[in-house]
Amino acid sequence: MKIIITLIVLLFSLNFYAQEQDSSKPKAVVDFKSDISQYDSKQKYIHKMSGNVMVKTDMLDLKADKVIYNEHTQEIIAIDVASIQFSGAIQMDANSTKKKLRYTIGEAIAYFE
Repeated sequence: MKIIITLIVLLFSLNFYAQEQDSSKPKAVVDFKSDISQYDSKQKYIHKMSGNVMVKTDMLDLKADKVIYNEHTQEIIAIDVASIQFSGAIQMDANSTKKKLRYTIGEAIAYFE
């Protein structure tokens, strides 16, 4: 009985520590340039740009006519893409029929629609 009580006392006297997992993504550096830029009045985190839009991230270099950027999801939707460089190597063909791009910052995949 003394052993059980001793074990219980020792167990409760120990301090347990745990690290919280950081679920927030670090904000990536994104450079935007455009002729017209506006925030959505209802959803302040939606950024709409049009007219000679240029977007540059660590993996993506993009030129398009219109870009919609969601700051919460860090998703870029580009419409009428003129040129693209992905990871410094992949380039879009000028004769491509797909002109809409969807990309989440920090990922290694971009989707053409």
